[in-house]
Amino acid sequence: MLYKIKTKSDIYNLSNFPDAVISELESITGTLDTCYNRFGHDGGYALVAETVDDLQEVKAHHIDYTTEPAEVIKQMNGFVSVLYLPATEYSISVIMPTEVMQEAGIHE
Repeated sequence: MLYKIKTKSDIYNLSNFPDAVISELESITGTLDTCYNRFGHDGGYALVAETVDDLQEVKAHHIDYTTEPAEVIKQMNGFVSVLYLPATEYSISVIMPTEVMQEAGIHE
């Protein structure tokens, strides 16, 4: 399943992920809430992809990770967080298991 996280309150629906993933989402949404959401601006979001099929949905509807360069790739205990900045002042972070990243051919 693909999860879209825009604010800290969205994280409470994710109880089946490791603490490292939850912590990364808290950091991402903390920045979004502080710098954008509280002012009524859309600064981006995070996606949590569990499978390669989820990544295909990411590619089709959110960001083409095969052509968009990654700004930051962060390893987290079996998961990876990839930050994309497709436009000025807008971010999309994609968090996925490391093996899903490898299956999809995303390279560091």
